Amino acid sequence: MDNKEYRVALFCNDLYNYHTNIVIEKIRKQLYENSCTLDIYVTESKKAREYTYIEYCKMQKMDAVLVMRCSDNAYILEQFKDTTIKVLFMCESNVGDSVSIDEKYAAITLGKYLTKHEHLMIRYMGSDIKLANVHMEGIKEAYNKMKQPHDFAVKISDGTYFDTFEKIKEAFAEQLDLLILENDTLAIPFAKYVLDYHIAVPQNVSVVTFGGTELTRIMSPVITCVVYDYDIYVKDVLSCLFALIEHKEIPSRHNMFYIQEGDSIR
Repeated sequence: MDNKEYRVALFCNDLYNYHTNIVIEKIRKQLYENSCTLDIYVTESKKAREYTYIEYCKMQKMDAVLVMRCSDNAYILEQFKDTTIKVLFMCESNVGDSVSIDEKYAAITLGKYLTKHEHLMIRYMGSDIKLANVHMEGIKEAYNKMKQPHDFAVKISDGTYFDTFEKIKEAFAEQLDLLILENDTLAIPFAKYVLDYHIAVPQNVSVVTFGGTELTRIMSPVITCVVYDYDIYVKDVLSCLFALIEHKEIPSRHNMFYIQEGDSIR
């Protein structure tokens, strides 16, 4: 990459989840390699706080602002309309330019893989109902395309290990062939449940997760997962950002998902 020497600000809702941390770290490294600077502002999606940071970005004459999540995309875009500062949303947006993670395509990738294994009774465990619906939509689309019968149901926990453990217990009160986990961290209460109740994986039940962190590779058995290649995603984000700043054509995106097979699918 060329030395861009741009000044970039990033608005994020918080710094607590895995996705946010890993994406910000990779953005920071790639911007540093291009001699760019990065200012990070935690907004908690509060308009008053966003306004303060927006005015500061204007005063500092930033070249661009990356928005991971905010109170209102249209509001953010409106604040910068009379400036030369470019805005790129890293979330789904009906306004402005965006490079978001296509969760539906991640689910389609998983669904195509699962159709080869002919699981019928499928349960999904998550803590984000909106994300769960997107994942289910993608998986069902893949199953319907292959004309495979299926029985899907979703279990939503409050995100804590204890409640997730209880929801997993509820899921196993029913007959199931496969449990899909919304992210890798849910594999921890799952592992405890199958250990406590002497359930063999994949002999009694298969399990698969979205994410692909190191956690899935150190568990026994190794969990099959949809890997999110954040290096590819961040390269796409910054390629788009640089194109906006330099008034160039927006480049096409690359596939950031692939299946990493473990021993957890029969």
